[in-house]
Amino acid sequence: MKIYGNHRSGNCYKLELLCALLDLNYEWQSVDIMRGETRTPDFLARNPNAKVPLLKLSDGRCLADIALYAYTRVAADGGFELTGYAAITAWLRRIESLPGYQPMQN
Repeated sequence: MKIYGNHRSGNCYKLELLCALLDLNYEWQSVDIMRGETRTPDFLARNPNAKVPLLKLSDGRCLADIALYAYTRVAADGGFELTGYAAITAWLRRIESLPGYQPMQN
């Protein structure tokens, strides 16, 4: 697995600490958020949210996708309509097209 992060970020530190506590091997890719490296096309392709940390699993899935999917998928149930947000709806379709995707149960 690969972690995209910044050593000054508290959230990145938490992920590094968790990996150390669990004795997990990972590759660290430093991302300079002050220079806009989270806004590059390459990074945005991995995480349209443009935030670190980003955990990329060996099969290509990203933790940000997995963690945020459940909340975003049911936005309409909370009265928030996503049709005006093309990037978010495209992201939802991308997640739903992943191998092994299982729809949420009500």
